[in-house]
Amino acid sequence: VLDFGCGNGSDMQFLSKKGIDLTGIDYSKEMIKRAKSRAKKARVLRIQNNKKEISEKVRNAGFEIILVHAVKK
Repeated sequence: VLDFGCGNGSDMQFLSKKGIDLTGIDYSKEMIKRAKSRAKKARVLRIQNNKKEISEKVRNAGFEIILVHAVKK
């Protein structure tokens, strides 16, 4: 599962407790720091505001599910 715009990791924290394999991505350094603290078993990556980079990471990873929840432009 990819949590796109994972923010502080609250969704990831919940899902990781269910044993789900997770990757979270976000633009914010501070949110990535918080997400890593909350969801220790998940992969959490910071991405730049670059549509090509985002597209490549998502396409090449082969995620079965992508969560996009309360993401700001």
